Amino acid sequence: KNRISAYEISNSKSKIQQLKAQLNPHFLFNNLNILDQLIEENQEKASSFLGQFSELYRYVLRNADKELITLQEEAAFAQNYFELMEKKYQGYYRLVVDSSIKTTNILVPPFCLQVLVENAIVHNLGTTKEPVIITISIKNGINITNNKVIQHTKKKGNGIALKNLSEQFELLTNSSIMIGQTKNVFSVILPVIKTTQHALAFFQTQPEIDLILSDIELRDGNVFEIYNQIKVTAPIIFVTAYDHFWMNAFETNGIAYLLKPYSFDLF
Repeated sequence: KNRISAYEISNSKSKIQQLKAQLNPHFLFNNLNILDQLIEENQEKASSFLGQFSELYRYVLRNADKELITLQEEAAFAQNYFELMEKKYQGYYRLVVDSSIKTTNILVPPFCLQVLVENAIVHNLGTTKEPVIITISIKNGINITNNKVIQHTKKKGNGIALKNLSEQFELLTNSSIMIGQTKNVFSVILPVIKTTQHALAFFQTQPEIDLILSDIELRDGNVFEIYNQIKVTAPIIFVTAYDHFWMNAFETNGIAYLLKPYSFDLF
């Protein structure tokens, strides 16, 4: 049973890597296409574009194998990508990133914001009089919105990037991204990935807890890193795919240690 659960965890991570691998050539192809257009229009701009694109692509290669990075890192990458697009679409698009993102400890999969900024640019035709304004903020999730300035000849898209992104978040959080649109606005809400810092903040603000149902291995660490920083008085039922933490569990107010997959018969 342990092996099945461990395999499922490993399989999810493998699928996430495959999904990110699909985005890599997508990013490369789209930007090389823009570079080709700039060479025809303005060779000086094309040279500047190529230099900045090289720096961005080094970032892509460095983070391609990472499952999660900080939201600050991803927002900075999205900002740098947007500045690259400005070389072709000067004044047609604007990017507004909420200042609270600079202080958050949220983790996200690499390229999730860049893909959505790119999506807003590709599917809208901004002008200097009516620019497309893309905003990134945090409220009940990570919000990316833009006003819609529809092109006269609508670009055909198969939605691979959004589908890919949704599948990644389903694997990471068991929640899909939320896509909404009205006549004038398109929005995407990315679910927040729970981390050890979120769990620690919860315990610090909710001191009176009757019972804790706890996993052990979290996305960015081990739950005992949290229990070593706080005083736990509530009994804990540990639910895990690993059988070698049982001693730590019963030294940390544990009253039961359930191995996944489990059934109510174990109670």
